[in-house]
Amino acid sequence: MICILGFYRRHPELSPTEFSRYWREVRGPLIRDTPAVARHIARYTHHHLPDVSESWLSGVSPLGFDGFYETWFADGDAFRAMLAEPDFRGIVHADAGRFVDLRATRVIVRDDPVAMI
Repeated sequence: MICILGFYRRHPELSPTEFSRYWREVRGPLIRDTPAVARHIARYTHHHLPDVSESWLSGVSPLGFDGFYETWFADGDAFRAMLAEPDFRGIVHADAGRFVDLRATRVIVRDDPVAMI
């Protein structure tokens, strides 16, 4: 298994609420409902990071991101096959700039993750 972790900052024209709504109601379903892309993915989750300045987490670094995603693939071949799909570039990748600041996006690719529990 390999896991892609992507860290997003919201598009500057979107409020945190608009960013989360778009990700939940448009982006997530777009990935799920694009068969040429979804068939290569073993698991996709996204995590919306709260503003910690006014919560019980006050004082914890917010990392400077509004959320992150995990995309799991069976192996590197499945990841590369997804990237090669015309619908990945034409639909899924093209959508990203509508809700995230692409220049601020950071991605980590990790193979052979170790699950402790």
